[in-house]
Amino acid sequence: MKIEGLNRLYACSGNATVTYDGVLRDPPADFLILLFAKHANLNMSNSFIANLLNNKLIKIPDVYHVNLNF
Repeated sequence: MKIEGLNRLYACSGNATVTYDGVLRDPPADFLILLFAKHANLNMSNSFIANLLNNKLIKIPDVYHVNLNF
């Protein structure tokens, strides 16, 4: 799409979808602890994080399918 103006800029809209396939695996606890230490939301309580770890609620799939439409 061409956008009119003093300088001509080119832009487009897009849509992205991500799905998974294969077996959902439990990541090692050491990996999850490191992940939460670096990237946890400040609003996440320690009990919430402990619940995720203890109940194995985080899974990692074998394959991701990424579809990008522009």
